[in-house]
Amino acid sequence: MLLLLLLLNNLPPESHSSFSSIFLCILCKTDNVKSFGYDKVLEPLLHDLRSLEVDGIFVPQLDKSLKGTVQIIGADNLGAHGIAGFVENFTGPFICRFCTATASDIQSHEVRSGTFILRTQETHETRVRAAIHCGTSYFGVKRGCPFTGALSHFHVVSDYPPDIAHDLFEGIVPFEIAHCLTLLISKKYISLDDINNSILHFPYKWTDKTNKPHTLPQNLSSGKTIGGNAHENWCLLRLLPFLIGPKIPEHEPVWQVLLDLKQIVELVVSPVHSEESIAYLESKISDHRQRYQEHYPQLIQLFGPLVGLWTIRFEAKHSFFTKIMKHTSCFKNVPLSLAVKHKFMIGYHLSSPSIDKPLLEVSEASTVPLDVLKEELAQAFKQRNPFVTEINIAKNVCSKGIQYRPGMTVAYGSCGGLPEFGEIHQICILQQGLFFVLKLLCGWYCEHYGAFQLTPSPARELALVEVSELADEYPLAAYAVGGMQMVTLKRSICVFG
Repeated sequence: MLLLLLLLNNLPPESHSSFSSIFLCILCKTDNVKSFGYDKVLEPLLHDLRSLEVDGIFVPQLDKSLKGTVQIIGADNLGAHGIAGFVENFTGPFICRFCTATASDIQSHEVRSGTFILRTQETHETRVRAAIHCGTSYFGVKRGCPFTGALSHFHVVSDYPPDIAHDLFEGIVPFEIAHCLTLLISKKYISLDDINNSILHFPYKWTDKTNKPHTLPQNLSSGKTIGGNAHENWCLLRLLPFLIGPKIPEHEPVWQVLLDLKQIVELVVSPVHSEESIAYLESKISDHRQRYQEHYPQLIQLFGPLVGLWTIRFEAKHSFFTKIMKHTSCFKNVPLSLAVKHKFMIGYHLSSPSIDKPLLEVSEASTVPLDVLKEELAQAFKQRNPFVTEINIAKNVCSKGIQYRPGMTVAYGSCGGLPEFGEIHQICILQQGLFFVLKLLCGWYCEHYGAFQLTPSPARELALVEVSELADEYPLAAYAVGGMQMVTLKRSICVFG
C-alpha cells in the first residue's frame, strides 16, 4: 500500500506528533503503482499542489488567499528512492541519493564532508535525461521525480532529507549492536543469557519502561541484527552501558565502538546544533566509516536538526489504518474504506473546540500558601512575581506533550561545557507557568559508561527553574549502576559557546 501523509510545518513543533495534525494525501494499492507509475498515481495531488502554489486558498477570516508548497518529503530509503526516481537496489554501485560515490568508494575512503561529489540540481537533470534516453539507470538515476517536475519550489536534490528513524534505529544501530555484542560474547566477557537476563530484569523507568527493548535472538551472531523497532533499539543503545558495562574491561576496543555509536546517535537526534557540535559530529563519524553516516553533518547544515524530519510519527500513524483493517470485514475497496474512516476522524478533531493540545495539562494539584515554603524558595517565587501569595503544586504535569513527575532528572544548565543536573522535587504552577523545584546534583562524566555519575550537591541546594529555562526539555531517568547513581542522555545537549 502506498500511503502519503501531510504535515503542516507552520504548526508549532510540539503539535507535530499529534495524529490529528497528520493528514492523508494518497492511499493506493502497490499493484496500481506498479501498473500505472508514480506520475499517474500522484497527478491528483500534484494538481492540487500546483493550485496551492499559484492561486492559494482563500481564508475568509484574513480576507486574502494563502499560498503554500511542499517544503520537504520524508520517507524511508526504499520509498524515497521510488518516488524520487533513484534506483531501488541498494547493492549496486550508486546507492546514495545525496552523492555519486560508489559503495566501494564509501568503504575505502575517509568519511568526511567534501570527500564525495554531492549531487546538484543541474547534474541531476542531466542524468535524468540520460537515463530516459538510454532506458537504463545513470549514476543511480532512473527517471525524474514527479514533485520536481510539477512544483516550482521543490527539487529532489535539495528537499529530500534522510530519515534517521530507518537509517539509524532500524538500520545501523541494530546491525552494529549485534556485531559488537557477538564479539564481546566471543571474548568471554559476557554471555547471551547474561545480556538477556539484564534486559528482562532492569528496573526501567517512565518512557524507558514504555520503550524497553526485547531480548536478543539466539541466532545473534548469524542473524546480523538484534531486530526490534526504532524506539526499542534507541532505548537499548542508551541503556546498554548500564546493562552490561560493569562486566566489560576498561578500554576494550569493541566497547569503544558501541560508546562512539551511542554518542553519534545523541548528536544526530539533538534538536539544536552549533557549528561546533556539527564539527564534533563529523569527527566522531569519520572513525565509524559506515554508509549511513557519511553526509549527516552537511545534511544537518542544509535541513537543520534531522530529528524534526524523521518519519517515526508517520510510522506510528500507520497503526490507525492497521486497526481499521483488522476491524473492517469489507475488503471490496480497502483504500476507499480507509480514506473515509480517516476523513471522519480528522473531521471530528477539526470540529473540536481546539485541535491543539493544551500547552500545559495538570491532572491533580493543590494550592498552598507561599509562606509554608522554605524561605529561599519563597523568595525565588517573589522574584518571579512580587505579588504572589500562593502557588499550585502538582503531582504530575504534561507540558507540550512531555510528562514530568517528581523524581525525574533534568538538565537545567551547563558548566564548563557539561550539562548540570537536578532532580525534580516539586512541580509548581504559577500564573499558567510551569516551574520545578530541583534538588541540585553534581555530575561527572564516566567514559566507560558514556553517562554521568550523579551525587547530591554538597550544600543540598534547591533551585527554582522554569521549564523554558531547562537546557533540554526531555526528562531523564537516573539508575543505580555498580553502586553509583547514573544518568544517560537521550540526545546531545548543545552547550557550546
